[in-house]
Amino acid sequence: MKNQLLFTMLCLFGFASFSNAQMFSVGAGLEQSIDILQAPRQNSPILYKVTGNGFTILPMANLHINDNTTISIQTGGGLSFMSKNNTSGEGDRDLLITFPIGAKVSFGSASNTGRESELFGWWVGAGRQWRNSLQIHGTTTEAYTTYYGEIGGTINATDPGAIGLYFRYGAGASQTYAIQLGLSFTFNKVD
Repeated sequence: MKNQLLFTMLCLFGFASFSNAQMFSVGAGLEQSIDILQAPRQNSPILYKVTGNGFTILPMANLHINDNTTISIQTGGGLSFMSKNNTSGEGDRDLLITFPIGAKVSFGSASNTGRESELFGWWVGAGRQWRNSLQIHGTTTEAYTTYYGEIGGTINATDPGAIGLYFRYGAGASQTYAIQLGLSFTFNKVD
């Protein structure tokens, strides 16, 4: 009986909180990043470190708690142009394809509600990102997955759009990791 009463009170409080806001919207993000990766070589304990520039498109679904707080689920795809320098000074280039999926909680202008949100904002998020294999100096790396956390800050460009900076760190099996530092632009379709 106590659990049912507690559940009922939480539902009523939640509905009261949502009563003055449009609850759902769809949007998209565009990210440009500097990527620093450590990728595993196939069938070997050798790890390769590579750097590059990435571009990611992230469609998202948003739940608006109020004008300055949003919970988002996002997934999408990206391309990174990776550069692998070897000891003889030659540079290899390869195309990296990524598929991220994650969730984030946004505050202030990062919530993009299209209403009177604050000038500045920030967000925190977490997710999973898959990357394809690369050809490095005649060898192949493994495709691998990292689990990441991220933090970012925004300035309100024009409601409901925001421009921001973010830092993302992901780690995976076999000492793989991915560091991304970049710019983001997000837009929500709010009626």
